[in-house]
Amino acid sequence: MLNHLSKNAYNIALTNLLKEVHVRRIIFIALPLFLFACTPPSFEELQKEAHAAYAKAASGQGQQVSDLPRIGETRGDDYRNCIARNFADGIGDKEDFCRWHAGMGSWQLYHNDYRAWLKKRNQ
Repeated sequence: MLNHLSKNAYNIALTNLLKEVHVRRIIFIALPLFLFACTPPSFEELQKEAHAAYAKAASGQGQQVSDLPRIGETRGDDYRNCIARNFADGIGDKEDFCRWHAGMGSWQLYHNDYRAWLKKRNQ
C-alpha cells in the first residue's frame, strides 16, 4: 500500500512539475509576442499613414482622419504643432496638410460634416 501511495504521489508531483514547466514555456513564448503587439506605432508609421489618409481625403475617397499627435487644446495648436514638427514632410502643400490634420480652414466642414463637405465639393 505504501508503495502504491508513493507512486501516486510521485505521479502527482511529476504532473505538477510538467504543468509548471509548460506554463513557463507559454509565458516565455507569449510575452515577447504580447509586448510586440502592444508597442505603439512609430512616428514614421503614423506619418506615412496620415499622408496616405490625406491623399485619400483630398481625392474625396471617404472621410479620413490623422492619428498624428495632437498637442495643445485648440485646432490652431494642432496646426502650429504640425508645421513646427514637420508632420507634412514629403507633402507638396504642407499648409493644406496641416489644415487637414487640424480640421481647420477649408477642411473644417470636412471634419465637422463630411456629407455636407462632399455635397459642396461635388457641386
